Amino acid sequence: MGDASDALFADEKREELETLAAIFPELKQSDDDPLTASIDLEVIPESPQTITFIDPERPLTAGFDPVIIRQLPDISIRFTLPPGYPSEQPPQVSLTTKPEWLPRSKIQELEAQATELWESYYRGPIMFTYIDSIQQAASEGFGLGNNGSLLVDIRHRIHLLGLAVRAEKAWFGDEAVC
Repeated sequence: MGDASDALFADEKREELETLAAIFPELKQSDDDPLTASIDLEVIPESPQTITFIDPERPLTAGFDPVIIRQLPDISIRFTLPPGYPSEQPPQVSLTTKPEWLPRSKIQELEAQATELWESYYRGPIMFTYIDSIQQAASEGFGLGNNGSLLVDIRHRIHLLGLAVRAEKAWFGDEAVC
């Protein structure tokens, strides 16, 4: 790869990051690496999700009574546009939730979608499309609660229920919810 193609890749990456920052003002660029950025996305499924809290140390016991939650903790996307992106390498993405309520298998599936999108877009810039796909998946509850309850570690119960109460207050105001 020569200097001219390096400059072209750098311009493409800079342009993509500037476009993303204009579309998503909450996008944070890394102070350490100008080609690394992150964004936190709200997880507010179109349909409230049924959550059953389980104790992973006693997996054969029944879960606690299910609760219905309108909002789940944010999902964070951290990505780097590596050398050779977009034409030679896909973006490097990492997804996290705090607490870790989203199953690791689902996170890995969503992370793999970045490479799949990159390939289907003929190795072109895809970060807007990727962020949009994660937002869409979030609005659909990541497809986890469609066939019953989303199982979440009991250690995250207080955090999720606190978030649920705040979401209900935001949704309904200070009105009593029956």
